[in-house]
Amino acid sequence: MERDQEMTRKKGWLCVGLGILVFLTLALEVVVILAESAVYGAAPSALWQHCIHWTLTCAVWCAGLGLVHKAARRKALFDEAEEDRKGLRHVQWILLAAVTAAGVLFMTANWDMTLKPFAEWSRFMERFGSAGTAGFLFQYLYYLVESAIILTVIMLGQRAGEFFFCQGRKTFLPWGWLFCSLLWGFPHLLTKNWETAVMSIVLSFVFELIYLAAGRNKWISYAAVAVIFLL
Repeated sequence: MERDQEMTRKKGWLCVGLGILVFLTLALEVVVILAESAVYGAAPSALWQHCIHWTLTCAVWCAGLGLVHKAARRKALFDEAEEDRKGLRHVQWILLAAVTAAGVLFMTANWDMTLKPFAEWSRFMERFGSAGTAGFLFQYLYYLVESAIILTVIMLGQRAGEFFFCQGRKTFLPWGWLFCSLLWGFPHLLTKNWETAVMSIVLSFVFELIYLAAGRNKWISYAAVAVIFLL
């Protein structure tokens, strides 16, 4: 019994460690910027430099994501075979659609009731002219990978809470939201402002609801989270 509890706690700490690790891959963008600055003699400014920056950053992030998910599979932290293959019930689809729509509405409200893609595209067109569309697409590739990182933090935080406090049993307590808020939300109080911190905390809760409503299916969850990030 004690040995089982010890193994459960170790899995909990492993989830915490992997969650912190995958979140810290976001900070590797700074390393990419420093490398680019050394090559260009300044921070990226031209459109082609921005596109290269987003591509390199996505490559680094994807490498980190791949390593973390590989470690999670090796240690059997998730029941991926069950979670990713079972279908969703009608009520789950309805709940998932409602939460996703609420998330999109929240994002739109933060962009002065303008859909984010239109606002972003207009900004690129004003700055770079007709070539702005290419920059817009490359930046949205960046958003797609960022979505995967935040969802992975939610997933690992959820399992960590369940390993620590529920002996590994699945629950609907929002452990992933708490974990993501600590890593992604509250630090914005120090690096940006309280509005951005609140926004991040609210979005963390929305992503947690999506993950649970989707029956922990990571692919369906990712699709919904990406829609919110993109729109």
